[in-house]
Amino acid sequence: MKRIPEVELERIRAAVDLHRIVERHVDGWSRSKSNFARGDYWACCPFHGETTPSFHVDDGKGRYKCFGCGASGDHFKFLMEKTGCSFVEAVEQLGGRSEPEPMTPEQIAADQEARARKRNERERKAETFRADEIRRSAKIMDAGGRVGGTEGEAYLRGRGLLPCPVRLPLRFLTHYQYWHQRDVPGRKKPEPYVLMSAPAMLAPITGPEGFQGVHITCIDPLFPGRKLVIEDPEHPGEVLPPKKIRGSKRGAAIKLWTPELFDRLVIGEGIETVLSVLVAELETDRFSRTA
Repeated sequence: MKRIPEVELERIRAAVDLHRIVERHVDGWSRSKSNFARGDYWACCPFHGETTPSFHVDDGKGRYKCFGCGASGDHFKFLMEKTGCSFVEAVEQLGGRSEPEPMTPEQIAADQEARARKRNERERKAETFRADEIRRSAKIMDAGGRVGGTEGEAYLRGRGLLPCPVRLPLRFLTHYQYWHQRDVPGRKKPEPYVLMSAPAMLAPITGPEGFQGVHITCIDPLFPGRKLVIEDPEHPGEVLPPKKIRGSKRGAAIKLWTPELFDRLVIGEGIETVLSVLVAELETDRFSRTA
């Protein structure tokens, strides 16, 4: 197999956004999960059948990953796996040269400097965006109030999660602005707008830096215990997620309760799921102490 210099592969990755390659093989991007401004794309996986988008493309890193079937890779691997072409053919399809002309030491140094500059600029923009997101999420969390006596309490009670014998870090927001995106004629990228206002339960996301974000659950005030069903007005039949995260998830988690003494860590997916375990164990412990 021909050996293609890494500098040529890097040139291709920098010149071609990965999502441009993938979008030819997926049935559109999920507007509810994707963040186009950040180069963050989600779709139903092109490698296995599914109805909920679990296939993620990160333009910044030039990588894709399916959280359903585990498929992952870069520009070249995607084409090889999806079209059955060879590595050299994938390089050529993306405008690369399987036998590129040798570069002078000066050209190599200039190319490496340009790539490093682009990488640093990308990382700087990402950190700026991350810091802004954390500030915005802090404002949402600060706007929340006590859960007791609100639709938030009715939601938790309807899920069988009350009474809870310990203090939880949850808050309630009467009017959470639910942002969405819509297509605008003449524009390449969708326009963000406030779709609706809804009552929401808030949970802080914390990590090594302290507060890093907020987890938001839009609830249905008419049906205690149910999350709000939000239909996409731009795409009839598509239901938008009632849960959102603002801020940064990097190295972070939602910590519901930390007892003074404990000998194990309980981790789960979903606040309600973990809280149900917490309530069940505390109730069992209370019953054993009073029996």
